[in-house]
Amino acid sequence: MTGYGEQNGCHLAMEPAVTTPHNRPQAMLEPNRERLQTESLANGHLAGSDESSISAESPTEKVANIVPNGEAVDPSHPSDLEAAPDMEKKQEEPPPRSTLKIALIMLSLCIAVFLAALDTTIITTAVPTIAQRFRVSEGDYAWIGSSYLLSAAASVPTWGKFSDIWGRKPVLLLANLIFLVASLIAALSINIKMLLAGRIIQVPFDGIAFAIILFYLDIETPKTNWIAGLKAIDWIGVLTISGGTVMFLLGLEYGGVNYPWKSATVICLLVFGIATVALFFTNEWKLARYPVMPIRLFKSRSNIACLIVCFIHGMVFIAGAYYLPLYFQTVLGASPILSGVYLFPFVLSLSFTSVAGGIFIKKTGQYLPPIWFGMIFMAIGFGLFVDLPSTRDWSRLITFQIIAGLGVGPIFQGPLIALQTHVEPRDIATATSLFGFTRNIATSISVVIGGVIFQNRMIAQQARLRSTLPADVALRLGSGNAASSADVVRALPDAQRRVVDVVYTDSLQKIWIFYVAIAVVGVLASFAIQKKTLSKQHEVYRSGLEQEKKNRLEQKQQDALKREEKEERRRSRLSQDLTNTAEKGERRKSRDSRSRRDENRATRRSGELHPVVSVVPEGGGEAGDK
Repeated sequence: MTGYGEQNGCHLAMEPAVTTPHNRPQAMLEPNRERLQTESLANGHLAGSDESSISAESPTEKVANIVPNGEAVDPSHPSDLEAAPDMEKKQEEPPPRSTLKIALIMLSLCIAVFLAALDTTIITTAVPTIAQRFRVSEGDYAWIGSSYLLSAAASVPTWGKFSDIWGRKPVLLLANLIFLVASLIAALSINIKMLLAGRIIQVPFDGIAFAIILFYLDIETPKTNWIAGLKAIDWIGVLTISGGTVMFLLGLEYGGVNYPWKSATVICLLVFGIATVALFFTNEWKLARYPVMPIRLFKSRSNIACLIVCFIHGMVFIAGAYYLPLYFQTVLGASPILSGVYLFPFVLSLSFTSVAGGIFIKKTGQYLPPIWFGMIFMAIGFGLFVDLPSTRDWSRLITFQIIAGLGVGPIFQGPLIALQTHVEPRDIATATSLFGFTRNIATSISVVIGGVIFQNRMIAQQARLRSTLPADVALRLGSGNAASSADVVRALPDAQRRVVDVVYTDSLQKIWIFYVAIAVVGVLASFAIQKKTLSKQHEVYRSGLEQEKKNRLEQKQQDALKREEKEERRRSRLSQDLTNTAEKGERRKSRDSRSRRDENRATRRSGELHPVVSVVPEGGGEAGDK
């Protein structure tokens, strides 16, 4: 079972004790494996050979195998076959890195992850102030956060496929450069549209670590031709998943705020968004040569459960990061900086359990206990948020956040490791990007849905606001601008503010109830993740277009084996069914025969007990009649 993530162009693998595909019994796979190895040698997995030349070879021919040092290996000579893996192993093993170099590389990767997380969460405490500065609508308020999350979600699968074709390092550097430029645009924004443009351009990669990655990240970079690489990208898949996601989220954003839910605009965005996503999966299944999201990743129940847990964790976590600061700034009257301080119990507790969960997995090789612990405590913690008061109650504020943070922390890496354990090594990068896509799309949807729930609840309570507040203030708070009106709330007199605090608290309660229900679904999904024991085995995996071609050929061979095994099982079941039918027929005949014998025997016994007596008339026979 592979574990941890892909990094530095290779993945640190946590391999299972038994590496039999799909956990099928070893004895069942030996004949097929031997046939596959024979075909692989015959088909010539030659370095630099294309797919057409490979498929043209006859399975019965003896073709020399080329090992990485360029020497030919004759499959007919066992000694050559035994020597080939050793030569390949020597070729694939990277030179040892010094401790300082490893520390610098890990530092750069940690900076990348930190900046990606920072750009996701740091905006939360500043959103009310940004909204006030640019006087944005409630729709733009939600998009300050979700614009970054949406663009990140839409781009992750594409970047993952880019790295498979052109290598990790150049793609990481390119994305890093884009991040720097976009961050500069966002920092120098003079209006909300410019800020949103900068946030949309940003992608989840590091900023400061550019130089360290450039000079110290020494991994093999494939020399893929740019034209051939661009042709290999699944552009239909990229466009359909990006377009479908954007349309669906726009429909959620506009519904009930910019347009009525029953309006043609909202309905069309939602319907065509879902239809476009369906087209994306159809393309990945039937048409894509090198799919962005291979359908085979969704064939495992455990993989689906991991993605569901990831999706729900992303939704619930980002809700706490976005709407707790809103609660602090509107209901408790905290400034943006002070609301960040109020968030410390949540942040510190999740940081602690995130580290503790990683250590636990490393020491024990078990990822399920942290996942179960996290999902249960996350559901409990967000359930407690429903009871957050409309006044300061530090015991509840701190305790509730600590419990929620204890649950959120372990789920960051646990489901990812679980997902990586159930995929082939060649699918590690794709599975990791799929995991990132799932998390980012979940956070994007969560921010929008949470905003819609809050907006609609505030609008529903406008009559209550009008009974206490001036007409203009009540209109502002109840017409879709409540989240961006923290300064207006803080300026109200105490009597009016208490009413507003109750209204805000009630609206936020509906958000917490929604996320508790979502978290409970995540708890149930976590129990569907299958268990495997991790081991510490390092594997080097090469990227590049040629490797993608080899992977595609290997997948075809595996699919052929699976179809053959499925057909064999079908024939076996059919034969067994025919045998069972014949046996049933024989048993039925035997039962019928026994039944007839029993009936005959019963008839004879009845005749013996009750003999037939003939009565002759007086006078006897014909003479008597006369």
